Amino acid sequence: MRRAAAAALLLATLSGAASAEEALTVCLEEDVPPLSMKRGKEGAGFDLEVARRVAALLGRPLRVQWYETEADPDSQPDRQVNALLSDGKCDLAGGYPLAARALGRPMAERAKLPDFDGARPEDRRRWVALGTLVPTPAYRAGAIGVVMAPGKPAPQFRHLAELQGLRIGVEEKTLPDAIVTHYRGGMLLGTVTHVTAGRPLFEGLARGDYDAVVVELHRYDAWRARHPDSGLTLTEYRHPIAFNFGFVGLSTAAPLVQAAGAAVTRMREAGELPAIAERTGLTYAPPQVPEVTPPLRTAALRDD
Repeated sequence: MRRAAAAALLLATLSGAASAEEALTVCLEEDVPPLSMKRGKEGAGFDLEVARRVAALLGRPLRVQWYETEADPDSQPDRQVNALLSDGKCDLAGGYPLAARALGRPMAERAKLPDFDGARPEDRRRWVALGTLVPTPAYRAGAIGVVMAPGKPAPQFRHLAELQGLRIGVEEKTLPDAIVTHYRGGMLLGTVTHVTAGRPLFEGLARGDYDAVVVELHRYDAWRARHPDSGLTLTEYRHPIAFNFGFVGLSTAAPLVQAAGAAVTRMREAGELPAIAERTGLTYAPPQVPEVTPPLRTAALRDD
């Protein structure tokens, strides 16, 4: 109760510092269903609804700066988001992974901007001096689970070892890939199929190319929304490794980040986030402790 009261007091104090006419501009990715999606002039998704609620609690209208990062697994979206903030394109960025390596002062001094709404040709050539990123409390965790093929039962199990003998699909160069690859010395690798990131993972599962996939839950939610009759089944298994996601801003805008953080804390205390997730079609996973995930060691991938 004391924490909630302190957050409410901080929220009231800091939100009053900005004019009610001044929009809160939040950077969101434009095609990450069901988290954030731009559809014409409108938008949808869990991250967008959370941003709207935060803006409302701050007493400010919301403006969204849509952007798109590269699909290449070797790209550096943390630097691109930093560039957007450092170039003044937005006040906060939502849906940002609260990982130690992606916060604080970046290793690079400069970065280029990603594609964003309203970008001019010269914007893609500019280098932006990067700032220091500071986070709000998290508003969700990016949980990893197991989805079964049509006609396959959804067994109740506690460890991935119980999938031994089944054909497993996983997207290459992802955290689920690293988990499956290192799990118990590679005990699952004999029946693993690696696929490129995107629709092929679920298309193959729907065809019966494999029996199960290990994947981030929001990816399954996106597939389910497009293919409600696919027959895929989400199990109750959740891997213990799960990065938290929240808002980030520049350290030079610390009062605003604090105010947004107080709004997130209020939403968490009031139980608002699961309800927003249900409305937007997201399988909700609450934030984990610690709020900021330290660098992962290979040993953490070897068991569950």
